[in-house]
Amino acid sequence: MTTPFEELIPRALVSDTDDERWEIVAALHRRGDAGIFEAAARLCAGDLSGERELGADVLAQLGHRGDAKPFLDRSLPILREMARRECDPMVLRSVLFALGHLGDERALPEVLDSAGHFHNGVRHAAAWSLPNVMRADDAEAVAALVRISRETDDDENRDCATTGLAGLDADDTAIREALSARLDDTVVVVAAEAAYGLARRADRRAERVVRRYLAAPDDNDYTRSLMEWTAEELGDAELLSQVRASRVSVCAEPPAC
Repeated sequence: MTTPFEELIPRALVSDTDDERWEIVAALHRRGDAGIFEAAARLCAGDLSGERELGADVLAQLGHRGDAKPFLDRSLPILREMARRECDPMVLRSVLFALGHLGDERALPEVLDSAGHFHNGVRHAAAWSLPNVMRADDAEAVAALVRISRETDDDENRDCATTGLAGLDADDTAIREALSARLDDTVVVVAAEAAYGLARRADRRAERVVRRYLAAPDDNDYTRSLMEWTAEELGDAELLSQVRASRVSVCAEPPAC
């Protein structure tokens, strides 16, 4: 028997663990009916920050099936208004992630405005969402991602913004130079994202990150995948072969005692 959403929502509001809370949110997403939308909309107007945060999290992917987003046009104005007036950084963070999941260009002004927020978590959410709501050649949005990619005191923000820049379809000097500036990043995955972004633009500067990786490969699957994709984008079969060989070499090492 399916638990009514009227019981699930209060349970999520008082949950002591993120896992339980997100399990409930995911269940509400899957059900995705009008009753849940109305309940989430009421939460978004709630007096308590926990209510508003949960409301935004539910609207983020309510009823999504592939490209189908049945509540997009009803959710978007609620979330945009929240982005304009919300004072609680954690609620605003959820609102921005929700706008990113909806992926509608009408949300660009609100997401862009939050890219300069004082709270690093809000800027992180803006960096994640911007590529989903911007035109690839939007100069203001690109500049916002570039600024966040330079946050040397926040690895997660820098990584998120670099990933966003790397994946844009646009190609100009500002994007290339921002990516180039991250090639020597102390966080390997940030440098790898930057290299992949340059390789997508046929920029051979990406190769030096692959060479650096080959000199000291690690067992992080995602980093290795980025290095493979970079070599593929560069069209360098020999380099790709070396990266793949490093995967075998790392995997063949005995476990540490």
